[in-house]
Amino acid sequence: MTLIFSSLSLYSQEWSEDENQASLKKSVLRFQGDSRQTIINRKSVGIYGVRLGVLFEGDKEVGLGVYSSNLFGVLGNTVEKNYLDNSVVPPLALPASVGFHYFSIYGEYTILRSRILLLTTNSQVGHGWVDIDFADTNSKDRLRERKWLVEHSVKIDVKTFEWLRVMGGVGYRYLTSGERQIKDTFNAPIYILGFSIDFKKLLSRESKSRNEK
Repeated sequence: MTLIFSSLSLYSQEWSEDENQASLKKSVLRFQGDSRQTIINRKSVGIYGVRLGVLFEGDKEVGLGVYSSNLFGVLGNTVEKNYLDNSVVPPLALPASVGFHYFSIYGEYTILRSRILLLTTNSQVGHGWVDIDFADTNSKDRLRERKWLVEHSVKIDVKTFEWLRVMGGVGYRYLTSGERQIKDTFNAPIYILGFSIDFKKLLSRESKSRNEK
C-alpha cells in the first residue's frame, strides 16, 4: 500500500510491481485524501478533501469527493474579507469569515506513464455552498449560498527512489453561479504539492540492508 501525503492530507493507492506492464489491475478501489491550495487575498488557503474512486485499465479513474476550506474543523481555514451585504439599503460592507464546502464528481486520466514519471489530468464538477459568518454580532449571524463549480488540473508525479515519489500540479477553479464578490474570492488558480512514501518497499529495503550486514 502506498501512502501519499499531499499538503497534510492522506492519499492511498495500490500499484503493481511493474507499473509499465499490462499486469496493472483492471480495477482498483481507492480512498484518497486530496487538497487544493489557492492564493486568496495574497494568502495561501487550503481547500482539503477526501475522495473515493475506481481506477480501471491502469490509467482512468472516476469517483466522488467532498471538499471544505475547513475540513472536519481541523484542516484548512476560512477566508477573512469584507463582505458587501446587499440585503440592506444602503448595502453595508461587513467583516466576515467565508467558508467554502462542496461535493464533486471527478474524472482523472493518465496522459503519460514511464518508469519514473506519471502525468495526469483531473476534471471535476462540484455542487456546494458558501457560509458567510459576520464578525459583527449585531448583524445577521450567517448567510449560506449554494454554488456550482468546475475545476481542471494537471499533476506530475516523479519517482525519486523506489519508495519515494514527489508531485506537483497546477489548475484552476471556477464558480459558475453566485455573487461576483464570492466568485472573485474563490475563482482562482490552484497549486498542488505533495510526496508519497511506499512503506512496503521502504521496510523491505531496510530489512534487506540489515540482512546484508
